[in-house]
Amino acid sequence: MDADISFRKANLGNMLMPILAIVFALLVGAILIVVMGLDVTTAYPALLQGAFGSKNAIGETIVKTTPLIFTALSYALAKRCGMVNLGAEGQIYIGGLCSAIVGLYFPLPAVIHIPLAVIAGFVGGGLWGMLAGALKIKFGASEMITTIMLNYLANYFVNYMVGNVIKEPGDLPQSAKILSTAQMPRLVSGTRIHLGIVIALLCVVLYYVFLWRTRQGFETRVVGLNPEAARYAGFNTDRRSLGAMFMAGGLAGLAGLVEILGIQLRV
Repeated sequence: MDADISFRKANLGNMLMPILAIVFALLVGAILIVVMGLDVTTAYPALLQGAFGSKNAIGETIVKTTPLIFTALSYALAKRCGMVNLGAEGQIYIGGLCSAIVGLYFPLPAVIHIPLAVIAGFVGGGLWGMLAGALKIKFGASEMITTIMLNYLANYFVNYMVGNVIKEPGDLPQSAKILSTAQMPRLVSGTRIHLGIVIALLCVVLYYVFLWRTRQGFETRVVGLNPEAARYAGFNTDRRSLGAMFMAGGLAGLAGLVEILGIQLRV
């Protein structure tokens, strides 16, 4: 009975935290608006109007939300395994670059091209994330530091690739436009809502199923809660940490992918 009450309290706390965070953010925003000499009663209705006031506004809100879902899942999955993934930025760059290369240089039917580009973006971001995990396991390097450093390396690498290797002819440092067969199809006419939001929501479901409905997910959570107990139970903690960082990096890579294949259409 006491355990059931504790479980309910924990769930209630988990639900209240996001609500309290939003309320706190609105209060801080209101204070800043007043300090700047502006009217809160005008600013916040305008904010709601800009986000939800029209079909196009809702579409743009969904478009901006899509990569945030991927990066949130990326951080959450690594955290469940006791890792702090601060390298989503770099993983986004690498995932976007890998998907762009597939989208540029592999002319295939859309039914094959889009999934192949998605796989390339996930694997590219995943390998970049796994690199930080490998450095921690092999040398004891803090993943908080290495992931941040890898962000800079990814930025420089992508800049080099775009400016030299995959640059289209002309003065601008950018690639050619992604082939139409690799572009994310639009889901709602008159908006930029694309297939990426469906992939993001599917990943939310898969995130839950993996962590709470599979043996690998259970081991991942145990490693995050108590690595020593996990080792005593016979779990391969190194493999679980590497796997978690690979999947976390892959999810962040998908954030870069949907921006490239769904919105920008070039690197």
